[in-house]
Amino acid sequence: GQIKPYFQPKASLQLGMIKSVEALARWITPEQELIAPDQFIPVAAQHGLMSELTLKILDASIVALRMWLSRGIQLTVAVNLSPASLHDVGLTEGLISRVAASGIDPHHFMFEVTETAMAADAAMATGCLVRLRLRGCGLSIDDYGTGFSSMQQLSRLPFTELKIDRSFVT
Repeated sequence: GQIKPYFQPKASLQLGMIKSVEALARWITPEQELIAPDQFIPVAAQHGLMSELTLKILDASIVALRMWLSRGIQLTVAVNLSPASLHDVGLTEGLISRVAASGIDPHHFMFEVTETAMAADAAMATGCLVRLRLRGCGLSIDDYGTGFSSMQQLSRLPFTELKIDRSFVT
């Protein structure tokens, strides 16, 4: 219960307003110490806990999204999927069932994967992502440009958002 989502806003430069948020996992100890994600995410991955972590972040994001929507704040919440998550069919079903049970239109949910995660097992990853997309959720490629995807490869995937890696922006 100490790992919570911190919501990083994603603004539309065209509209000049926040259109979505990205749920970033943060660990706050009982002593209020912040444990950096680069310290606990690899440990969670090593112990096979990434799917559980992803579902916990999604559950907390649903609570926050429900509150924002009830106040008339129209947002999309993005949740990151680890490379290991793309091989866990049970996780995909868990994501789909939680989104459906939330009563919130699936278009308010975006699932992000890195370009390199797609390269590990493209067929399995694509299958999981297509199922999420068919249910109405958005899909995002994060850190584009750090892997080996071509524009032709991208056109074959059901993504709705492309996030260019910061190395290209700077």
